[in-house]
Amino acid sequence: MNGAICLAAFLLGGLLSSSSLARQEGNDPEFTLDLPEWNPDPGDLPSELRPLDIERPTLPEDAAAEVAELQARIAEIEGLWPEAETRDVQDALLDEAIGLAERVLALREEHQGNSEKAVRWRDASGEPSAWHKVIVARHKVKDVRLMRGLNNEDRAALASIEGTDAEVAQLYFEGKSAEAQKIQELQLRTRRRVLGDEHMDTLTSINNLGVLLESQGKLAEAEPYIREALEARRRVLGGELPHTLSSINNMGFLLVSQGRLAEAEPYWRGALKARRRVLGDEHWDTLESIFNMGSLLQDQGKLTEAEPYSRAALEGFRRMLGDEHPDTLLSLGNMGVLLRALGRLAEAESYYRASLGGFRRVLGDEHPRTLQSINNMAVLLRSQGKLAEAESYSREAMEARRRVLGAEHPRTLESISNTGGLLLAQGKQSEAEPYYRAALRGCRRVLGDEHPDTLRSINNMAVLLRSQGHLAEAEPYFREALETNRRVLGDEHPYTLGSISNMGALLESQGRLAEAEPYYREALEARRRVLGGEHPRTLGSINGMGGLLQSQGRLSEAEPYYREALAMAERLREDIAGDASARAQFAGQLGLPGIATGYTRTLVGLGRDDEALSPLERGRSRAVLDLLSQDEGALIGSLRATGDAEGVSRYESALKAERSALVALRDAEARLAAHARSN
Repeated sequence: MNGAICLAAFLLGGLLSSSSLARQEGNDPEFTLDLPEWNPDPGDLPSELRPLDIERPTLPEDAAAEVAELQARIAEIEGLWPEAETRDVQDALLDEAIGLAERVLALREEHQGNSEKAVRWRDASGEPSAWHKVIVARHKVKDVRLMRGLNNEDRAALASIEGTDAEVAQLYFEGKSAEAQKIQELQLRTRRRVLGDEHMDTLTSINNLGVLLESQGKLAEAEPYIREALEARRRVLGGELPHTLSSINNMGFLLVSQGRLAEAEPYWRGALKARRRVLGDEHWDTLESIFNMGSLLQDQGKLTEAEPYSRAALEGFRRMLGDEHPDTLLSLGNMGVLLRALGRLAEAESYYRASLGGFRRVLGDEHPRTLQSINNMAVLLRSQGKLAEAESYSREAMEARRRVLGAEHPRTLESISNTGGLLLAQGKQSEAEPYYRAALRGCRRVLGDEHPDTLRSINNMAVLLRSQGHLAEAEPYFREALETNRRVLGDEHPYTLGSISNMGALLESQGRLAEAEPYYREALEARRRVLGGEHPRTLGSINGMGGLLQSQGRLSEAEPYYREALAMAERLREDIAGDASARAQFAGQLGLPGIATGYTRTLVGLGRDDEALSPLERGRSRAVLDLLSQDEGALIGSLRATGDAEGVSRYESALKAERSALVALRDAEARLAAHARSN
């Protein structure tokens, strides 16, 4: 995956809900983000983001005030009756709650319900349908009546789990999902027995247990719970209740975690469409769905398609919550992730730094979200080649996580592994090794051998050993990662496909070319299916296949792969919005010059010398032009700062001449190639 964050709804709200998080210093000036203005023409937006003209049933002001007062008292009674000392007192409280719930339902039916005289709400197909708040009011009356009829034993059982929803949520947000799971399982058993399988509270427990299992990487165990919650909510509550839409969202989240991206897409698109219709654009759940669609499109490699979703989510959070709300800051960071994937690293950095600065200010230097933002900053700087600066951020995140979360918290282990990766990127293999080994030991002990984080750590250990030339020692690590990824995540999860590709590369490094080929072919074919034909990882597999065939001397078979890879790299590079610097950085990530070189060698080996210079120029000159343009602004800026107008003029003239020469070279080579073919 590319690092984008997706959101799974937990309890009755969302993962990001953090209204209790306040600024640490009340006297600070107001925090605002200085971001480029985004005012797209509605016609240019994806259809799912275009304005809707929908009238939703509302309560008159006086009725809304009465309903709010009644619901507050019902909530108060729900907290009081389990603590009452006698059944008579409990019954009196529940009788009061029944009357209040019936009054809420009457008001909802009167002003928001359908009748012979008025149809106030229709479903997506245009058929009359109950408004979701009317449905909830009906269930509330039914639920309180059920509570009134329970025997003393069953009431005591429910009283024993009072407050566990909040306790489980707190543990979940603290990253203590295994501890929360034990409480959740007890809560679910109690609710199934006392309330039945289809009570709203039972369905919440089923949903939450699935989310807790998913958060621990227990994806196969999570799926039946998430499916049960979804199917029961559709059956009992209907397809448009916010609870049902949260279950649809969570089903998509699970499928993404399993790498089943194509299967996840209809769930998330369905949740987005329904949430916009039912809840409107300024609701947290709707923004969650917009956010998640952007993340999914990123993971599918549809980076240009992802951008309007990610920007719409960010702007929505800013309008609804303000610039310094943690949800806004998280969305800001995710926008940076997308820009980094697009190769717009300088632009991405401004988002990363703004997100990190906001988290430091709002939550403090050692809040888990701040530490995640520090970690992300290190990842960005590494992709920019700023390894020393990246290392300082990575070490800050690692040391703070050790203090705040503990030495073996999964996020601490992530930072340990990332620090090892930065040392390896700087060629410090011996210094990197203890970090990688510590991260792997911790992941095995804390998360188990089959958790995705453990599998990434196993793969990292293999990569380190390969870089040290210890190919035989690396092989069992690569094989373990591959076999476990296949078993846990499935054959087509992106992590599995990475392991397949890595296994092929290791065998190629050992000279075992025939053994490597089926791995390369499997990775390529699956990436075409799962990620699509224009994803950078698919490009990597196409280029790798060409390189393997070239190494085997099968040049005529290698040539179409190289030709396809070069054309795709050029298309992906041109799709990058922004300046030449952004295209240069992205072309470097794609390996455009290396692809061109491999293609040229293949053509020369085939005796097609007249064609060979063209692909080399296409790869090399584009990179040179991009890099010249990348440096142009900085150099001219420095010259202008000295007041040396003559120097600026000379530099601009030289740059123009260089460009003209490269264009002339390209034209000349094209004419020579055409002439050679005609003869």
